[in-house]
Amino acid sequence: RTKTKRKTYRYCCVKNCHNNEGLGNVKLHRFPSQPWDKERRKKWISAVRRVNTDGSEWVPNSSSRICSEHFVNNAKSNIAAHPAYLPTLFPAVYKRGSVIPQDQASRFDR
Repeated sequence: RTKTKRKTYRYCCVKNCHNNEGLGNVKLHRFPSQPWDKERRKKWISAVRRVNTDGSEWVPNSSSRICSEHFVNNAKSNIAAHPAYLPTLFPAVYKRGSVIPQDQASRFDR
């Protein structure tokens, strides 16, 4: 009996996003890596907000990808003024929780 090799898919690196390259309606994009694109790369990394398990800053490797769902209109743009130039759409886990001061919270006590 011959073993069939399982196809491995690349996944989106965004926390709680499980899209992979096997899904036909999703495109995976590489992080910018050209010398003239350093600033854009930094902004993408900052937007993804990942941290290594030891607490150090996460740096994408050559196989790291981000899916089209994190860009406006599900498509990355290379035009700097376009809203899809940077990834901006992320799962709820990325929303920063707001701490309500005690005096504001007490207004709702009845």
